[in-house]
Amino acid sequence: MKRTSLLFGILLFAAGTFAQSGVTNKEFVTDGNLAASTIDPAVQTASWAGKGVWASRFGSWKDATISVVADTERGHAIKASYTKTNNDYDNGPYIYQRLKDQPGAGKATVGFWAKSPVANAVVGASLRLWQFGTYEFRVRQAFKLDDYSNPVTAADSTRSGAVKEFKLTDSWAYYTVVIDLTQIVNELGYPKWAVSQGRNYYFVDANDNDRKEMYVCFQGLRTVGEVYIAGVSVIAPESVATSISRQPSAKFSVNIVDRDILISGLSQPVRLYNMEGILIGEDSAAGNGSVVFTVPSGGVYIVKSGKTSKSIRVK
Repeated sequence: MKRTSLLFGILLFAAGTFAQSGVTNKEFVTDGNLAASTIDPAVQTASWAGKGVWASRFGSWKDATISVVADTERGHAIKASYTKTNNDYDNGPYIYQRLKDQPGAGKATVGFWAKSPVANAVVGASLRLWQFGTYEFRVRQAFKLDDYSNPVTAADSTRSGAVKEFKLTDSWAYYTVVIDLTQIVNELGYPKWAVSQGRNYYFVDANDNDRKEMYVCFQGLRTVGEVYIAGVSVIAPESVATSISRQPSAKFSVNIVDRDILISGLSQPVRLYNMEGILIGEDSAAGNGSVVFTVPSGGVYIVKSGKTSKSIRVK
């Protein structure tokens, strides 16, 4: 039987013994190479596509044509043709895919190939909240760029904390942006502009419900002409729910004595989380039979082993 304290778990985590949130990274984009995808350039509506589908969204701004085309170098690419300059993160047309699976807390890396024959063409990349999830206009809109300051510094006051802009060339080049999945920005625009409109600019903590309904998004900005995007990926921490669901069912029993949680009948690795999804402790060696976790305070905790999870309350 193994005893694990919160302090011991934190020290091991700091030393790098545990991976981020006890889980691994995975790919979250479906058909990132666009080999099996089509986007109807005639469909310019405000309706949303299902998860795992490449689509375009226009809202009130119609001056673009977006489709999937063949490309000699990349195989397939999204072609976006703009007939007027777009500076609007909120209402301008964009390309997106709602992610099928739910990433965990941590950092996501969005990677993609892009090019444009237009001089000074710009593409903006972001991870946003789906508008029928936990999204609230000008409250909870998108996940924060990892290199963006919080609180906002003067240097960052004139760029977006949610949309990373890339200046393209006429040759294919690969671009990446790291995004913090633990924080949400209330505005897609930049702080100085928000203040000029009489609004505050702030960040809020993200939770699993936020990460459950999110989409990767690309916009051609300040560009009249064509932009091409291909080979899209979103690499992010695998969520607790996703990683556990891939393991076979497990049966175990839980007994609580003061602040000690005794878990017995184990045949697979077990993890203990608090209600914020923070890993409190784990026993990664299968077949130990039983383990004791000591928690620092009363409250509700989640025990997960294989596909089985149990909610317990410590007084």
